[in-house]
Parts: sequence; C-alpha cells; structure tokens
Amino acid sequence: MQASALDLEPEADIEDVQRKIRAAEELALVKFLFPIRGARPGLQAQLWCTHAHTDPRQAKEQSQRTDKRSVSACLDHLIQLVGERHSGPACIAAAEAARKAAALEAAGAAGPSAPANSFEAMAAAQHVKPAEEKAKVAEKLAAEARAVQRTLEKQLEAANAAVEAAELEAQRLEDEVRFSS
Repeated sequence: MQASALDLEPEADIEDVQRKIRAAEELALVKFLFPIRGARPGLQAQLWCTHAHTDPRQAKEQSQRTDKRSVSACLDHLIQLVGERHSGPACIAAAEAARKAAALEAAGAAGPSAPANSFEAMAAAQHVKPAEEKAKVAEKLAAEARAVQRTLEKQLEAANAAVEAAELEAQRLEDEVRFSS
C-alpha cells in the first residue's frame, strides 16, 4: 500500500507514514494492508493466520483515526495490535503454512520451472527437439510460399500489362474502324 492511498492529515510526514506502512507489511503475519473509508476511517491489516482462529474474521486487526490519533499513530497502533494478539505459536504456525501454500499456488500457476538436473534437462530437450524440427519445416514452407507469391505477383503484373496492351489495341482498332467508315 502507498501513503497516497490514505487520507493523510495536512501536517503528516509522508516519508514517516510510508516507512511505517512498509514496517507493517513486512510483519510475517500481515498479508496486506488497506485503508478503511467512510464514517470511521482508519487502517486494516488482513493476516495470514486465518486457520489459527475459530472465526476467520479474527485474522484481521484494524485501527480507526480519531481527533487524537493520526494515520501515523493508527499504523503504530495496528502494528502493536498484531504483535499483542497474534504473536502466539498457533498464529505463527498458521501464518507460515498459509504463506507456503500461497507460494506453492503461485508457483503452480506460473508453470513449470527450469530443469533441476541434467536428466530433466535431457527430457526437456526431447520435448523441444520435435518442436524445433517442426519450426524448421514451417520456416522452409514459408520461404517456399514467399517465393511462389513473388512468382505469382510477377505473373500478375505481366498479365495486367498484357490486358492494358490488349485494351489499347482494342481502342486503336475501334478508332480505326470509326475513322475508316
């Protein structure tokens, strides 16, 4: 999250707020931060430790702005709440498991990675070789098709020139017939 996403007080130190946002986002339990808008503005931290609680809604903390609490103070309060309420071994273990599951899911969505050893590399090469051969054949066919296209274009130009010559000859003959009568 960026400090620009928050409705900061005019006297707020933007660099200080951004530094505190980074500190909160770097906490191992914090999944992400987002601003709360509306009648009671503030900040909310969604936490990774959902499975450590009986109600998933308990895996978040929030801090509202007040006349006495600035955005910077909200961030300090939010960091304090996360530390006080979610630093137990159950929350930490649940957060680690959730982060690992998310990383595995992201890796799975990204597709296969580079081969880990020479056997995997050779197996991958066996899959790549037919594709390379097909690509070479396709390139050769494309080159042949371009050559045929050039030949046909030349023939079309010659045919168009012949049509023009025939039209001119036909026009000349028509003119000759008109003038001789």
